[in-house]
Amino acid sequence: MRLRIEATSYPGIEAGALDLWLDGEVAASGMARTFLGMPCPDPDTGESLTYHDGARWLRAMEQVLNSDPTGMWVATLEEEVEASTPALVAEYVRLRRELKARGILRADRSLVGELAEHIAERDYDVSLDPNLIRAGFDGRRQGKRVQIKARIVRSPEAPTSWDFGRRPRGFDELLAFLFDPDHRVQRVFLIPFAFVTELAVRNKDRWRLRYNRRLREDSRVVRLL
Repeated sequence: MRLRIEATSYPGIEAGALDLWLDGEVAASGMARTFLGMPCPDPDTGESLTYHDGARWLRAMEQVLNSDPTGMWVATLEEEVEASTPALVAEYVRLRRELKARGILRADRSLVGELAEHIAERDYDVSLDPNLIRAGFDGRRQGKRVQIKARIVRSPEAPTSWDFGRRPRGFDELLAFLFDPDHRVQRVFLIPFAFVTELAVRNKDRWRLRYNRRLREDSRVVRLL
């Protein structure tokens, strides 16, 4: 997304000289930096927006500039402009910060693992342990220690595995998630520790519990979703 600002009468500014991107990729002029530092009211709510509000700020800035009674500026918001790599990274970082502020992410770890923990707490009665580095388990469910694992698969029946950095221990149940490539949860299984230790296999420097037909059909494994 890009906001192109053309100056119609401002001395020293050429038409089309200022392009404001979500990642701050702008012309090196002082005027461009001035725009990035300007708060702008949301036309619908009156909320004061800044550059860090991303697309909302750009849309509000377009309306404010185009409504300037002096007619000095012409602003055009281009929504479908192919974003640069820095723009995408900046937006990704901004979104992670927002998710963390909402309590969905707890640390700078993999997104799918963080989502699994959030869903476990929200939907499956898991009280997450505030200690993010505690070995063995991630929370408690009905008095039992729960380890939470997640994988991304192309289909709910596709073979995969849930990996452990060392031999599984220190928990009573495994809450195992499968997400699709768009990070939508597809399957959730509750697996007893005894089953995990029986079926987990060592592979180089880690242990793996394979997700396959045998696991899906075992009576000890409870499918929650």
